[in-house]
Amino acid sequence: MGEGTMSREDQRQFSSLETLRFFASLIIVAFHYTFYIFRHDLFKGYLAVDLFFVLSGFVITLAYQARIHSTRSYGVFIKKRIARLYPLHLLTLLLYLAIALAATHGMVRVDNPAKYNLHEFFANLTLTHAWGFAHGFSFNVVSWSISAEFAAYLLFPLILWLMSRGLIAGIIILSIIYSSAFLFSIYIMHLPLTKLDWQFGIARAIPGFALGVWLRLYLPLFSSKLPKPAAIWLFYFSLFLFTSCILFSLNDYLGMASASALVMFAAINDSMGQSHIISHPILSQRGELTYSLYMVHPLVASVFIAGIFLRIFGDSMIAVYGSIFVAFAIALVLSTLCHKYFELPLQRLVLQLGQKKSVSALPVTSSSELPAPDRV
Repeated sequence: MGEGTMSREDQRQFSSLETLRFFASLIIVAFHYTFYIFRHDLFKGYLAVDLFFVLSGFVITLAYQARIHSTRSYGVFIKKRIARLYPLHLLTLLLYLAIALAATHGMVRVDNPAKYNLHEFFANLTLTHAWGFAHGFSFNVVSWSISAEFAAYLLFPLILWLMSRGLIAGIIILSIIYSSAFLFSIYIMHLPLTKLDWQFGIARAIPGFALGVWLRLYLPLFSSKLPKPAAIWLFYFSLFLFTSCILFSLNDYLGMASASALVMFAAINDSMGQSHIISHPILSQRGELTYSLYMVHPLVASVFIAGIFLRIFGDSMIAVYGSIFVAFAIALVLSTLCHKYFELPLQRLVLQLGQKKSVSALPVTSSSELPAPDRV
C-alpha cells in the first residue's frame, strides 16, 4: 500500500488494523514468492492490495483529518508522506538499477530483462509510474501501488472534503467514483479494476482510499447503531469471506467488497473495545514492519530465489519449497533491520530538512499501512 500512519495511541485503539496490515503483507509475499516459482497464480493474493488502499484512507483520515487546514499544513503533510515513503523506495530502486546496469554489461543474467528497462527509470524515480506513464512492470515492481497511493495523498484534502458532505452524500459520491473507475478499467483499459497496476493504478487506488476516508468519518455513527454481538459476528464473517475469496479464487469484486467490510467491522469492534482473533498486541505490533517487508521482499526474490538458490539447488520440489521458506525468513529479518536502521532514521532526517517549526505542525507518527502490487 501507499501507506498511512498512526500514533501510538491510535495503534492501541485500532490494534486489529495494524494486524490486518501485517497479515496482508504476508499474503502478498506468499503470493509473489509462489508466483515467482510456479509462474502462475496459486491464489488471489493481489486482493490484499485493495485491503491496503481502504486501510490507508482510514488511517490517513484518523491521523490528519483535523490537521490540514491551510496550504502550509498541506505542504507539511506531503513532506511527511514523502519522508515515510521515498527513502526506502529510492534505496530499492537504486539496488534494482545496479542489477540492471550489471545485466547490461553482461555481469549478471536476469530472467526478466523487461523488468530492468532503463527507459522506465524516470517514472519510477518520480513515483509516477502508476499514473499512466509506464509501459510495464519495472524495477521494484511492487512500488506501482506506492505511486498510486501517493496520488491519493495529493488528493486527500479534496477527497476528505467530498466525503465530509454527509453520510448519504458520501455514499453517492463514492458510487460515482467507483462507477467511473469500473467503466474506465473495462472500457478504456480493457481490464478488471483489480488488475490495474502499472497501467493506471491510480484508478484502482483512489476509490478504495476514498472509501477508507468515508469509513473513518462515519465510524462513530456505525459503532453507535450496531449491537456488539452483531459487530463481532459481522467481523468474523467478513474475515471468512475475504479469506475465501483469496484462497478459493472467488469473484474479484466480492473480494474487494469483503476487504472493505473487513476494515469496517475490524474498526468498529476496536472502537467498541471488543477483543477478537487479530486484536492481540503481539500481532498488532508487527504492523510496523509492513512497509519494509513489502518493499524488500521482491529484492529477496530477485537475488536469492532466482539468482542464487534455484540455480544452485535446481528446481526439485524440495528446492522450490525450501527456497520459498528461506526467502520468507530472509525477508522478515531484512525488513526488521531495514525498518530500525534505515526507514526510521531516514524519515527523521528528511523531516529535519527545512524549518523545524514547520515539521512540528503535524505529529511524527511511527508506523505505516501499505498497499501492494500484483507481480514480482
